[in-house]
Amino acid sequence: MEISTKSQIRNDIQIFRAFSIISVVLFHINKDLVPFGYLGVDIFFVISGYLIFQQIYKNLNNNNFKLKVFYTKRIKRILPSLVSSSLFTIFIGYKVLSLEAFYELIRGIKYSLFFVGNIYFSRILDYFSIDSSQNLIVNLWSLSIEEQFYLLFPLVVLFIFKVNKKYIPHILLFFMIISFISRNELFYDLFKLDRIFFQYDNYIFYSPITRAWQLLLGAVTTFNFLKLKKQNHYLNYLLIIFVLVSFISNLAGYNQIVACILISFLLSNETTIKLGYINKALIHVGNISYSIYLFHQPVFAAVRNVFIYKPSQSKIFYDLDNFLVGFVYIIIVYAISLFNFYTIENRFRNSKNITNQFKTIQLSTILLLLIVLSPSLITTNFVRNDIQLEPYNFKYSLKPGANYLLDNDGKYCIDKDSLKNACRYGQGNDEIIFLGDSIISSLVSGFLVEDLLSKYKIIEYTKSGCYPIYSVCQFQDNLNYQLEVEGFKSKKIIFGGDFNTETTSIKNLEKTLMMLLDNKNEVFFIGLIPKPENDELMYYLINSEHIYHNNEDFYFKKLEINKKFLSRFDEIQFNEDQLERFYFIDTFELFCKDKKCKYFENDNSLFIDGSHLSYFGSEIIAEHVISNYIYSKKDS
Repeated sequence: MEISTKSQIRNDIQIFRAFSIISVVLFHINKDLVPFGYLGVDIFFVISGYLIFQQIYKNLNNNNFKLKVFYTKRIKRILPSLVSSSLFTIFIGYKVLSLEAFYELIRGIKYSLFFVGNIYFSRILDYFSIDSSQNLIVNLWSLSIEEQFYLLFPLVVLFIFKVNKKYIPHILLFFMIISFISRNELFYDLFKLDRIFFQYDNYIFYSPITRAWQLLLGAVTTFNFLKLKKQNHYLNYLLIIFVLVSFISNLAGYNQIVACILISFLLSNETTIKLGYINKALIHVGNISYSIYLFHQPVFAAVRNVFIYKPSQSKIFYDLDNFLVGFVYIIIVYAISLFNFYTIENRFRNSKNITNQFKTIQLSTILLLLIVLSPSLITTNFVRNDIQLEPYNFKYSLKPGANYLLDNDGKYCIDKDSLKNACRYGQGNDEIIFLGDSIISSLVSGFLVEDLLSKYKIIEYTKSGCYPIYSVCQFQDNLNYQLEVEGFKSKKIIFGGDFNTETTSIKNLEKTLMMLLDNKNEVFFIGLIPKPENDELMYYLINSEHIYHNNEDFYFKKLEINKKFLSRFDEIQFNEDQLERFYFIDTFELFCKDKKCKYFENDNSLFIDGSHLSYFGSEIIAEHVISNYIYSKKDS
């Protein structure tokens, strides 16, 4: 079978790369401009499969294919710019991200450096969500897919070639079909892939299994099965237009397949594209497309993160939906990418002597590895403007930048699947159990004081996003969580969370409290915490001023919300026996009094974001509860 083995750079492929990167950039700056612009990545996959297999097959036929040479070229092509862009991203992340987000950024870079970023993102992020547009490195998922392919693909081809090279196209086609079949949900369920990718949609998007068909399509295209005997450039131009249309218009859900098959045909049938200066510009963009891909998302996401916290009069300078503003930031991305291309990417890719030329990148890689392999150490010392979220001498493990406790294995104490696996602290015989959502989880650390732990055993049994009442999340009939909570007897229970006065069922709350009290538990009910709603710390760090801290208007807003909550809570009727074991903890005046709500105290931030307590915020509530309720006369 005839195979294309041209080794020179094809201008049409560079133009296809330009179309792809432009579509991705426009999609990331404003999804309404190019609704299917993310398919530019799919085209990159097809092109990569085409070029890589062409290179491998040619060298095998010439009897000069060496795995060491192949992998060295991949390292020289991929690693230098990945390191430079990662260091750049860490720098701007330090400037625009909260400590918790900065910690997650470093973790994400770590996984991306080891080319498993796609698995990491599949567990934490829906690519099409708002959160992804604010994530500085979500674009690195595709790089991990490619490198996983590059790692295994040459070995497979080499093995088949040694056995009988005539079977290569048939076996590649077979694997391509398997990859396409793997997109079926039955395949996902059969192989229990939810243990890796958590949900089916993320499996489809991030999995190397479901993406392999695109890379293999590129490889199979090398055999010219789509090549016409006589070239028809007008047909090629028409197909290029259809590819561009697939970025913009919904083709009945077949955009991905249409774009990939059309680009496969165009790769088989080389097209001479004559567009004058536009041609040169597109080839130039295609040449630097890798640098653009690496740098555009950190810049756009950083701008969006700043936009969130800027006052309304300044938002115009960070509004990417504004055409002029968006264009300015595209120029900035281009300038950064061009600089990286000439100083890093092109220089190291064309280097003949990897030892001498790579000293700079080796040192940069070592620095980057030191950062990403010790994210807790880096983020623990991440203090800006002398504002702290936790004390330096706190002996228990917290997620950096947050106030969520970690167990001995470094896993979150929140969302444990059973009481048996819940985090426990202290040596006492009596138990204090925390029931609530992530807000209550952020409260637990304040109670981990030596004197209390000598008398009690503290247990965290919290569920993120779940107010702990009947009919919410796992608090359902016959589910383990409900059965275990109903089994609590004669315990001290600290109960609460983010009570929504509009949607939370007061009847289900009453039913839950009655059950706990009738089981002879003491319930310490945490009232509505007057949260800042906005990330007050990040607003201050970006603008050098407060928005709600010591704001009188905001105080009265929170006062009205608290009054509404109290009036709803007053609908619950306790009998005398229940009242003896029920304690209402009014937290409002712990943060808000004298017509002001305080969210900072002695250079310490009391909240890690707009809702959750920092250690210092949890300490304020804990000291109040311990001294006025737990250490009450009945306990003395």
